Amino acid sequence: MHWRSNGLAEIMEKDSNVPFLILLHEGVVSCPQCFCEIDDIKPFTVKECPGCELPLYMPLIIKNYVLYKPLGRGGEGKVYKALKRGGKERYAIKFFHRVPPADTERDNPFVQEGTAGAVVGNHPNLVPILDYGCEDDEYFIVFPLVEGERLDDYIKRKTTLSENRAFNIMVQIIAAERHICSKGYLYRDLKPENILIEKNGNVRMFDYGLCIPLEKAMAKNGKSCDIFEGSPFYIPPERVLGEPEGEFSEIYSLGLMLFHMLAGEPCFIDTNVGRLVKSHAEEVNFQNVGGRVKKCHPDTVELIKKMIRKPPMERFQTFQELKQAIIPIQEQLLSKPALLLSRSQDA
Repeated sequence: MHWRSNGLAEIMEKDSNVPFLILLHEGVVSCPQCFCEIDDIKPFTVKECPGCELPLYMPLIIKNYVLYKPLGRGGEGKVYKALKRGGKERYAIKFFHRVPPADTERDNPFVQEGTAGAVVGNHPNLVPILDYGCEDDEYFIVFPLVEGERLDDYIKRKTTLSENRAFNIMVQIIAAERHICSKGYLYRDLKPENILIEKNGNVRMFDYGLCIPLEKAMAKNGKSCDIFEGSPFYIPPERVLGEPEGEFSEIYSLGLMLFHMLAGEPCFIDTNVGRLVKSHAEEVNFQNVGGRVKKCHPDTVELIKKMIRKPPMERFQTFQELKQAIIPIQEQLLSKPALLLSRSQDA
C-alpha cells in the first residue's frame, strides 16, 4: 500500500527531505524523489537514499504517531512534526529523550506536564495537550500542530512593537493566564519563546513543563536555590529567593515581556546567567524604564513599573486587576490617529 492512496503523500511532500512511510512498521520507507525503498532505519538520523543520494530524515513510530521532522528543542527534549497512522492531521510531539528517575510517578516531570496540560489546555489562547504516554520506554506528549510565529521571532522581525499591538498580545496572554489559574494551576514559564502568534492574530501559550498547582506554588520553603526553573530573563524575584509565588509572580514576568515588546530587547541583559538571575532580586526593577521604551504613553511606562516592582505586594495582585488597569490605556491609544497607523503597520 502506498501513502498516495489515502492522501498522506501530498502532506508529506510539503516537507523537504521526508521519506514516504511505506511499511514503516516493517522497517522500510520510500524515497520521495526516486521511490527507492530504504531499510535499516535509525530514527532521528539523516540517511542518504541509495538510489538518488537525496539526504532523508528517518522517522520514528511512537504508539500510533509517526515522528518525521524536527521542529525545535525544549528543556527536557525535542519537538517533532508527526502524523497519526491512518489520518491526515499533523501534530507536534514533544519527545522526552531522558526522563530523570522520580520517587513516585507523580514526581515524574513528564507526568506533571502531561497532567497539568490536560487540565488547563482547553482555551482559545492555549495549545492543548491531546495525548501523552509512554511507549517502549519513550515518553511523549502530543499537541495539535499550530501554524504560527513565536513571539521572540516576531519581535526580532519587527524590532519593536507598537503599544496597541503589544497590548493586544498581552490581553490574550492575560485571558490564558486567568483560565489556567481558574483551574488551580500557575503557569510559571512566561517568555516570548512560549508564545505563538497565528496568522489571524490569535495568541497561544504552550509548554506546561513548569506548570504546578497553585497551592504548591504558594507553599515555598523560604530557601533560595542555585538551580532555577524558568527563563533567566523573566524569572520573578520570589522564585530566586524561594518565596511563595502567585498571580503577582506571573504579572512580573508579563511586565518584562511587555517591556521587551516595546523596547526590542529584554529589560535585564547579562552574559552571565547567575548574575542575570540575581538581578531580578537585587536591582531596582523600574529604573530607567521610560528612557528605554521611548515614545510610549506615560501611563504605559507607569504600568510596566508597577508590574515589575521587586516587592510582590507593590505589583498588581491579580490578572483581573491588571486587565482593568490596561483598559483606559488602550482607550487612550486607540483615540489617537497616529497610533492607529502604527497599529496597522504591526499586522
